[in-house]
Amino acid sequence: MNKEALSPPTTPVNVFALLVVALLGLDFLDLPYDASSFCGPSGYWTIVISFGLMVLPLVLLAVLLQRRFPKENIISASKSALGKPLSMVGNLIFLGSYLTWITLAIRDSTTVLINCFLNRTPAWALVVLLLLGIGYIIINGLKPVLRLAAFICIPMLFFRFLMQIFALQGLKPDLLLPVFSASPVSYLKGGLATANAFFPLTTVFLIYPLNTKPQKLPIPVLWAATISLLSFFLGIVGAIGVFGAELTQRFNWSEFIAVQHIYITFLVFEQVGLLFLVIWTSLFFVAAAFLFSVVAKGLRQQFPFLNYRWTCLGLLLLVGTAVLLFPDDFISRTVFTEYRRWLVLPVTVYPLLVYIVSVIRGKRALPNEK
Repeated sequence: MNKEALSPPTTPVNVFALLVVALLGLDFLDLPYDASSFCGPSGYWTIVISFGLMVLPLVLLAVLLQRRFPKENIISASKSALGKPLSMVGNLIFLGSYLTWITLAIRDSTTVLINCFLNRTPAWALVVLLLLGIGYIIINGLKPVLRLAAFICIPMLFFRFLMQIFALQGLKPDLLLPVFSASPVSYLKGGLATANAFFPLTTVFLIYPLNTKPQKLPIPVLWAATISLLSFFLGIVGAIGVFGAELTQRFNWSEFIAVQHIYITFLVFEQVGLLFLVIWTSLFFVAAAFLFSVVAKGLRQQFPFLNYRWTCLGLLLLVGTAVLLFPDDFISRTVFTEYRRWLVLPVTVYPLLVYIVSVIRGKRALPNEK
């Protein structure tokens, strides 16, 4: 496979499309639960706090790493900073976090589809179909994923925001009051709990060398995060404003249930909830393909003897087997809810560790390194 297919030059617009699709495709419609459980009626502030706690430091760290290792992603930069033995362990933990995330995510998403869309379809059949589709996209590298993300980004954003705004028609303002209903400590805890919504943003450490305009890296990343923040904020406000903080915590995917309450007189819009699920599924499909692709590419970077396509096949089989080990919906959702919060740590702390060690040891990319 040629190098351009695996590592295609990427414009800032494509970086934006890729990140916003990944962010919105992996939100799992459950942010209102976390927000309301920590901060009650004013839980919508938690996602704003998590933006400051997660996004801004990540963007700054990505810029610092890019300046120090302009043509190296976190996998190769860690080899220079930490040395081969330590970097191998760190890189495997870093990539393994994405693989664990996507394993739990696929199991959770199949539950959404079965409960709300394909209630007669067995879970194993849906998992196989999903993984076959992902494999078809990623088999030729990252380039097809970039094209698909750019193709669906704008229309999916338009319809998603349109439906989230329509979902506010049943909103009761008194359910969102008082505006500040929790202590500063509770808001901090809520912000940390909802920070996992920005987990896909950490993939910037794997793709920033592909950016054709490195000096403009913060712009597409911040725009993608800001637009996602607005969508997350609307989702939380809509769910709490329609059901109230207490009732929101009793629903699985309360944002989706809030969207189902949209009433529009035109026949074509009667199944708005179903349309919202289709849009989210499309975003999830591309987001999952993106994570698979960067993990396979990262493993090949760490172990050059690996073949990209065979690595993709191995990852698909591994994830498919792991997904089917969670036959109980309640257990799989409980595990995902708990683990997704902690999986943020390795993908954020590891790049910080690499940068700090590189500064201490005076390591940086040499002028002739590619």
